[in-house]
Amino acid sequence: MFTNQHKTFVINTSTAFSVALLVSIALLCVGTIPAVAADPYLRAVFFVLNFISILIFSAELAIDCIVFRGPWSALVLEPVFIIDFLAIFPFYLEVLIAIVLGHDIITSVGSVSGLAVLRVLRLFRILRLLKVVERSEKLRLLGTAVLASSDGIAVLFLVSPLLVCFFGTLTFYAEQTDEYFKDGVWYYSDGTVSPFQSIPDCFWLTIVTLTTVGYGDVAPRTTAGRLVSAANALIALIFLAFPLTIITSQYSKLITDAEARAKRKKEKKAAAAKSAAAFTEQVRRGSGVLPPSAPFSVDEAAEILMELDKLRSRLAKIVGRPEDVQF
Repeated sequence: MFTNQHKTFVINTSTAFSVALLVSIALLCVGTIPAVAADPYLRAVFFVLNFISILIFSAELAIDCIVFRGPWSALVLEPVFIIDFLAIFPFYLEVLIAIVLGHDIITSVGSVSGLAVLRVLRLFRILRLLKVVERSEKLRLLGTAVLASSDGIAVLFLVSPLLVCFFGTLTFYAEQTDEYFKDGVWYYSDGTVSPFQSIPDCFWLTIVTLTTVGYGDVAPRTTAGRLVSAANALIALIFLAFPLTIITSQYSKLITDAEARAKRKKEKKAAAAKSAAAFTEQVRRGSGVLPPSAPFSVDEAAEILMELDKLRSRLAKIVGRPEDVQF
């Protein structure tokens, strides 16, 4: 049973982990700015802050290992454990490599260059972003919604190559209406080299159009090519609306269910608190076991009743006759 002091400690600890996570992500991004990376003082400050964040992450991982109930083999296969471990392991390995090679630790760990193996290890720092998902219920629900929409997304990835091939082929031949072929190269009528030398070259334009990105680095110049791209853009509206509608519907359903569960939990806790208040008052006026000057709080009494209710449910399942379990 948690007391108010325990709850306060848990909230403060969770806040510290969240702050450390945000600081770590900020350091990861800002530390790659050339002006920052070239300043020895800023590198030292960033190293200290990063080291403190890593210590907090390490403490979090240690707490998870301590409170885990089950075999270690099950723990190390948990996705959350793997993400947490890979987010902090590269830092310690970089420090160890710097010590072995005799390099300055602050310069080695904070550098954006260095050995190839270190640059590969630093890629794992991006896994710290995944820790945000662990702490956000809304993001976890979004991930669940995406998984629940896997059938629709699978259809999307099945149809997209067909559309890319179809419109890529149309674009290639549409652009040839104002091109000529010479020495293995397609040229426009004004002598400039066409960016669409083959059907695969047209795939890039088709993909950025289907995804409504439209970088603008390549574009059709002929009327026929522009008409094909216009049709491609219109199809893109349906192309994106299909999976987004499915994911949004699933996410809305999950949010509604989560809010309903939270409401039921709140109502149950309020009812338990009301019963606990009546129970406390009866104890005060009746048996006199608890003096009026030192009663347990209503919250603690509510938790006692909730635990008793859970225990009664478990015993009822074991006995098989709920009416025989009364206390």
